[in-house]
Amino acid sequence: MTRIDFYVTDEAQADSAMRVACRIAEKAYRQKLATHIHTSTSEQAETVDQLLWSFRSESFIPHELSDGKSSPVPSGVAYPPITIGSQEPQHHPIEVVINLADAVPLFFSRHNRLAEIIDGNGKAAGRERYKFYKDRGYELSTHKL
Repeated sequence: MTRIDFYVTDEAQADSAMRVACRIAEKAYRQKLATHIHTSTSEQAETVDQLLWSFRSESFIPHELSDGKSSPVPSGVAYPPITIGSQEPQHHPIEVVINLADAVPLFFSRHNRLAEIIDGNGKAAGRERYKFYKDRGYELSTHKL
């Protein structure tokens, strides 16, 4: 069963949830866990892409935008450890999904972990997602940031 962690911050800046996603992605990268940052739109994905380059000056996290379609990769070439997009990536196994969308990602249960981020702007939608998982019997952990 998928492990679901909620990361809750009271910050209400426009990019606060995306900054938390970058921190979680960095930790997953260091643990060598293939990760997908799920966004609501391709525009949000592009913003996260840019933020991953700049959120910490001493950090480098290899990543790429993904449109959810399979793309051929030559033999011996590794996939990027972090993908970002509004659809589930189809070209490699994902261990961690970081959700920045207001809705539950329909594919979450096919992956080992789901990180839900709730900031000061998204509490109502976060409560709905929490209730969705709880009603289906998932064990939920909450981390106050």
